[in-house]
Amino acid sequence: MIIIKSGIIKRRGLIMEDKWLEQLKEEKNKAVRWDILNMILAIGALLIAQLIGNSIIKLGLQLMPSLYSYLPLLLGINLIINASLMIFLIYLSVKCIEGKGLTSLGLIFSHKTIQSYGKGILTGTMMLLVVVAIVALGGGISFEIRGIDPSQILSFGIVILAWMIQGASEEILIRGYLLPRIGTRRGFATGIVVSSVCFGMLHLFNSGSSVIAILNISLTGIFLALYTLRTGNLWIACGWHTAWNFVQGNILGLNVSGNPIGVTGELIRGSMESRNTLLTGGEFGIEASLATTLVMLAAIIINLFWYTEERVEETSR
Repeated sequence: MIIIKSGIIKRRGLIMEDKWLEQLKEEKNKAVRWDILNMILAIGALLIAQLIGNSIIKLGLQLMPSLYSYLPLLLGINLIINASLMIFLIYLSVKCIEGKGLTSLGLIFSHKTIQSYGKGILTGTMMLLVVVAIVALGGGISFEIRGIDPSQILSFGIVILAWMIQGASEEILIRGYLLPRIGTRRGFATGIVVSSVCFGMLHLFNSGSSVIAILNISLTGIFLALYTLRTGNLWIACGWHTAWNFVQGNILGLNVSGNPIGVTGELIRGSMESRNTLLTGGEFGIEASLATTLVMLAAIIINLFWYTEERVEETSR
């Protein structure tokens, strides 16, 4: 079993010291309440900014229907702006209040950065396909190959960039900022649970949100927290998040957390064939499916028990 305590991961008597987390222990007793309050204000400001941005697009489309022909491009740009704002707010908070840099958020650049990001993309894609396969085998979904119109290539490229920035922004916020700061002060079990619940609650007001949807997003948060702590950097989680959303929305044409992302371009159109929302997830999408619950629980168990002593020794070098 892996024991997580004070920035150190132990397994069968072995110790993996994480430099990313170690540097935060110096701030363990400093302004805890103000730190968390600052994060709450940043999240609140961001959510308001997103609400305003989305409302402007909807109003613009109502007043000028001709803009619908540019909708994929507009949505991609809007996502980039919102996500970039989130990253900027977090970095500003860390730089001005803590006097730290990007490494304190788990953004450690090295020769393995691209490799870690690629592993995250592969893992996210494989896990999503397992969920989709379970739902499809249960008769809950069917697919129609569509392809991308040549006129949408630019928009499709922007959407890929948007998902990369958006995935990174949520990981930086939850796993890069909130998780280690709560974990080093209150214990990492608390950090994992609190950050994961916050991750789930960020999706509370999405279309089709339900108890299972929030539960699954929170379980995803626990999995990604363990994944991040084990690898010691945030890139693998960023890659996972990007692949999960992009493949789900723009490759398979499924709703992503209640959002009909397929409008920005899709290679395949996924259609729900069953009214059993426990299987399909309903309007929220397969993230609210019991198939996702099973896959995330399995992923959590694997992260807790699968790794051998040799694996830990290799990581600790």
